[in-house]
Amino acid sequence: MAKMGLEYEEKIKRAFIKAIDRSRLSYFKYCMRAGSCAYACHFWLVDPRHELVPGIKGKRVEDVFKKEFTILGKLKKRITGEPLITIEELKKWVELAYGYCSLCDRCMLACPYSVEFPPLTLYMRVVLHEAGLTPESVKKQVENEFTIDHPYGITKEDWLKIIDEIQSKFDEEIPVDKKGAKYLLIPGKRSLKDNIESFISTIEILLKANEDFTLSSDLWSGCMSTYDIGAWDEMAQLTRKRTQIIRNLEAKTIIMTNDACGYYGWRWLADKAIKERLGFGVIEISELLADYVKRKVIKLDKSKNDFVATYHDPCHLARKGGIVDEPRVAITASVKEHREMPHHGIYSICCTAGCLQVDEYQDTRVKAFKVKLDEILATKANVVITNCDECFYTFKRMFDEYNVKDIEIKSITEVFADAIS
Repeated sequence: MAKMGLEYEEKIKRAFIKAIDRSRLSYFKYCMRAGSCAYACHFWLVDPRHELVPGIKGKRVEDVFKKEFTILGKLKKRITGEPLITIEELKKWVELAYGYCSLCDRCMLACPYSVEFPPLTLYMRVVLHEAGLTPESVKKQVENEFTIDHPYGITKEDWLKIIDEIQSKFDEEIPVDKKGAKYLLIPGKRSLKDNIESFISTIEILLKANEDFTLSSDLWSGCMSTYDIGAWDEMAQLTRKRTQIIRNLEAKTIIMTNDACGYYGWRWLADKAIKERLGFGVIEISELLADYVKRKVIKLDKSKNDFVATYHDPCHLARKGGIVDEPRVAITASVKEHREMPHHGIYSICCTAGCLQVDEYQDTRVKAFKVKLDEILATKANVVITNCDECFYTFKRMFDEYNVKDIEIKSITEVFADAIS
């Protein structure tokens, strides 16, 4: 059992103390190890090992907590001389926190005591970040955000070229850096790389609605993956920088389009990260689409989308963000037939990405996707609609893995734009 140096262990200890939310300490007591959380976990359902039960993962965090913060734990540690945590245990945390968890929060719904297990997994990620053990593919995303302002390698030069290319598709001028606009449109972190049509469709809709909006030449990602890897200091720095860009433009509200974790981060976490009010509103694109439908701002012809569709609720929108009804208002007005999956809304099963593509654990993600695939197949739908480009990308990749040829993936904005009459 490898021990770490005192300085390194002290660093881990500080990270652990920083991560622990005192309001959640009671959950260590209330988790009865009933195991009901396991049946809500897509990873456990395809690989039912004891160590993958969310409550058992939480116990590993509890064991470390007891060593440092309880009298009996401190006494045992002093007598045995065992470290706060070993390198082997930290490496196991990497596997459990990244390979077998997407922080989807579904396990919380199954717990009879409403124990929040995902924050305990997030504590693992915070400690791993401080220990320098975050998977390299994920580290690269954060590094890109700091060096080029985009997690997947889109530079400012690329962004300006993309704006020019999109402008060539429209007769109307697409406003850029317009001060005081009602809305500032921020593309999803994968929109510009893997699903440009979703972004183009969003602009088409806003132009059709004669909306007062703008793009920013200095902001082409609202990504909040820094939160999901426990890089909270970095998240605060990036949020502060991006908030200033938005304030300088004097935008009233930002629209997060096809970016579930970006919406969740800006709507529910950003003000806490910078410890001050943002000074502008935050909406998700489906909220605006639903409003257009209700106010009949845009005339739609659902016969243009003559297919059977099902909708995938991104975890960061439905369970974490509270966006459940709005996408359905937009979709039912846009497609000929919409069918729900067996589990939908806040009970929807994760696509396995959890806003992070972790290259080192793609095999476990592929295996876990079988749970979601069975839900989709049960609807007999021709098209899966979602409003998260990370989910969109995951579905495309997973359908290739499972050789699914007869089901198409579309973004909600693409479907809505196609229905415009």
